[in-house]
Amino acid sequence: MQHDYLQKAIRFADQATTEDKAHNYEAAAQHYMTAADWLMQAMKYGALNVQMKQVIRPKVESYLRRAEEIKEVL
Repeated sequence: MQHDYLQKAIRFADQATTEDKAHNYEAAAQHYMTAADWLMQAMKYGALNVQMKQVIRPKVESYLRRAEEIKEVL
């Protein structure tokens, strides 16, 4: 189950960075938010160990921060 959450998060994060680089900021922000959501689901429902959670938490924060930065300029 955790694998599904993480795979979805990775897919949306990849889409977010692609859209961000292409200056499609609205789509990028949405994908960053979705990636963060999937990572939070993985932390909540996945059987992740402490080290994995410590790796994931900063990613969630960075995706949310970037989404907010984008939304501020749109």
